[in-house]
Amino acid sequence: MAPSAILFVLSFLACLTIRLVSAELRNVTIDDASPAVDYYPLSEWNARPGACSSCQADPDASQAYDGTWHDTSYDPGQSAAPLNATLTFNGSAVYVYCIISHSSGDPDGNTDLHFMIDDDVVGSTNIPPTGLSTYSYNYLVYSGQFPMGQHTLTVVNGQDGGPWSMILLDYIIYT
Repeated sequence: MAPSAILFVLSFLACLTIRLVSAELRNVTIDDASPAVDYYPLSEWNARPGACSSCQADPDASQAYDGTWHDTSYDPGQSAAPLNATLTFNGSAVYVYCIISHSSGDPDGNTDLHFMIDDDVVGSTNIPPTGLSTYSYNYLVYSGQFPMGQHTLTVVNGQDGGPWSMILLDYIIYT
């Protein structure tokens, strides 16, 4: 093989290696307490673990990511609109993690969530209570992939005409 051909092949491989290294993806974890997450309406969300007279769920804070979570309940008879948590990020994938209550009493652990990316509904999760008085932590409720770029994730708790629903949002990871 001619020296110029060898040089070309080596140059090509070097460029390919540089490109692969620079294209490496990384995960970014956003805790529920981050100011990057917007809650709407804010008055309906509770930053936990803190004092909360209206909160029904009381999971173990030591099991939550960074010891915190945000919770709210959608009551179709009293809630004016579904309750949202929104995060804008630059990436190609997103993973939403919650704490799940399995109680069917007080609190009612029904979880009825819908997920939107850039105002398009991309998924939903309905987790009915099992009747146990336990919680599941680090529970993946949604994952999705899409073209690399800036996106807005909206997590919607409850829906007009839908059932009672509780969310305990713990953290979001995007890639």
